[in-house]
Amino acid sequence: MFFLKQDVGLFDPSALLSLLDTNKQQHVERQLRIATTIFDAAAEAIVITDKNNYIYAVNPAFSQITGYSKAEILGKNPQFLSSGRHDASFYKAMWVVLSQKGQWQGEIWNRRKSGEIYPEWLTITKIEDENGEIFAFVAIFTDISKIKHDEEQLWRQTNYDFLTGLPNNTLLIDRLSNALIVANRENLLVALLFIDLDHFKVINNTLGHAVGDLLLQKVAQRLLTCVRDTDTVARFSGDKFTIVLGNLLKEDEIAVIAENIISKLTEPFELNGQTVFVGTSIGVTVYPADANDADILLRNADMAMYRAKAIGPNVYQFFTSKMNEQIHTRMGLEHDLRHAIEREELEIYYQPIVDLETGLVSKAEALLRWEHPTRGKVPPYEFIPLAEETGLIAKLGEWVLYTAAQQTSIWQTRTNLPIGVSVNVSTHQLKRGLSTATIADVLQTTQLSPELLSLEITESLLMEDTVANIQWFHKIKELGVKLSIDDFGTGYSSLSYLKRFPLDFLKIDRSFIRDSIGKQEDASLVKAIIAMANGLKLKVIAEGVETQEQLIFLHQLRCQYVQGFYFFKPMSVKDFERNILAKHGVPLLKKGLLRG
Repeated sequence: MFFLKQDVGLFDPSALLSLLDTNKQQHVERQLRIATTIFDAAAEAIVITDKNNYIYAVNPAFSQITGYSKAEILGKNPQFLSSGRHDASFYKAMWVVLSQKGQWQGEIWNRRKSGEIYPEWLTITKIEDENGEIFAFVAIFTDISKIKHDEEQLWRQTNYDFLTGLPNNTLLIDRLSNALIVANRENLLVALLFIDLDHFKVINNTLGHAVGDLLLQKVAQRLLTCVRDTDTVARFSGDKFTIVLGNLLKEDEIAVIAENIISKLTEPFELNGQTVFVGTSIGVTVYPADANDADILLRNADMAMYRAKAIGPNVYQFFTSKMNEQIHTRMGLEHDLRHAIEREELEIYYQPIVDLETGLVSKAEALLRWEHPTRGKVPPYEFIPLAEETGLIAKLGEWVLYTAAQQTSIWQTRTNLPIGVSVNVSTHQLKRGLSTATIADVLQTTQLSPELLSLEITESLLMEDTVANIQWFHKIKELGVKLSIDDFGTGYSSLSYLKRFPLDFLKIDRSFIRDSIGKQEDASLVKAIIAMANGLKLKVIAEGVETQEQLIFLHQLRCQYVQGFYFFKPMSVKDFERNILAKHGVPLLKKGLLRG
């Protein structure tokens, strides 16, 4: 300040202005340098065009994303980047928004120099001068290919089955619901098919999960050939599939497709050098006759499938109102079954098993019967599957085991006769905790000699030859209890598991015995089974024996035991004591009868 006062006469105003201009210029240069650095370093592509939309500047990110160099695109209209996915109306609407609001933002598909079409998120802003006239446009965009890819992957994982590539339940319900909306509007039919494979678990357990997975993939491929492009084939779960048939005019079309599916799936499958055969059961429900709701239709189709499975194999069944009544009956039956033991409605009947050499009763099979207070006798084929499905089989099975063992122990003590008892054990019981400790406790509580108790095991349980199952079988043998394989020949019979398990008896299914006199195939099969069992030192029990011809045939083949109506039907405790125990020692076979 002092200097200025002393030399105020020497002050030059132009020098101050020059100093101010220099500072301003430096500031502008710095701002330009910052802007240029941002422009060049930005990860987003930046394109600047003049008012006529011709490119006069791009940044390096533009070249990285599009593949075009700066020299290749200067002076060109950006429309040469167009992918062709958007029509003229799309671009017209874009320019309307841009002119009215000054900016447009959205997703757009463009084309790289390589020809690849890719998605980008684009923002276009118009630039005006001090008079409000447009003199440039700035476009900034980002390649969102990875985001779209990740979204698509997530969507596929949510809506498609990983193994088969078919829609899953989520997408199934969505497509079924949409098909119902269209059908309602157009007055058309929609059919829902519920498909279950027969013998899949057997194949999966015997040949391995890799072969099982390959089978499911090939089944999916065959199902796709049975329907139209507009139909939906989905994998419901495990070995169950569903099909939505839309835009139908009459139910006859559905039956043709169902028959075609059965035909396709019953053809052999070649899986890693193995030839495999499967069957199928199909349940069918139709909109609007059966229901107008996706969830109810799915339930209906499931019910119809189980009805087909009971009739099968290789059949399809339509859902009917009668089946709807059956589900209510089933629910009531399940409720009553839960209380059947405490109400003392259950009873065990005993069917004698006869030794062909002595003609005497060797043991008896324990068979559960239910006398319902209002329904009367409920057939086992109705309530046993119900018990297995609901988990009641664990409680019922333990009750049968204890009651049969106790009754046999009483007979043993009272008569001193070595008549044993055979009790059925299903896969469901073992899975629900039937332990060797439970069986040991039954033997100890009832004081039954272990050798008088036999457990009849289904083939499906043997095929699940896990370490735990094999250990369970050996522990049963350590208790002294006998083991029998039930209904041999009806499943995926194999010598391999007969050698792995410590079995005592092999039981031939009644269906083979029934046709053994008159059908050469069945007769040959019975011969082969008995010869094989004798070779493995297993004793054979033939069930379903009803005629003298069958009896003579089995004796000639050296079958040791028989069971069937030729001798006795299953009988109550009182009838067993009167007809068997009281007459024990008197052979049931007349002398010379078995010589034919």
